[in-house]
Amino acid sequence: MRRHWDTCSGCSATTVPITAAPKRPLLARLGDGLEPVEQALDAERRALIHANEKRLQRYLAAAEPWAAIWPRVAKTIADLPLKEAHKAVCEAADGVLPQALPAGEAESSRSATNS
Repeated sequence: MRRHWDTCSGCSATTVPITAAPKRPLLARLGDGLEPVEQALDAERRALIHANEKRLQRYLAAAEPWAAIWPRVAKTIADLPLKEAHKAVCEAADGVLPQALPAGEAESSRSATNS
């Protein structure tokens, strides 16, 4: 397989796969042909999907207490003017919604290793 950077003199493209490979291991497979690169891309895509699912699950878990009280809050604010409704929603959310999203497994282990 002929690669652009094999024939291009003075091109910075030769450094891209080398410098980016630690973050994108599939770049090291560029010279292996289309099938291995497609497999590596698919594996990377699936890993990103799973990481995103875990991230979204943390938001859903953090919102559960709010979802439980929302019907009552909605009834309370239904006929209030906007400023009063806003104040009531903020008061209801205080202590129910977290000020910061609790760290997930990856964040906990990352912060523990960075300490």
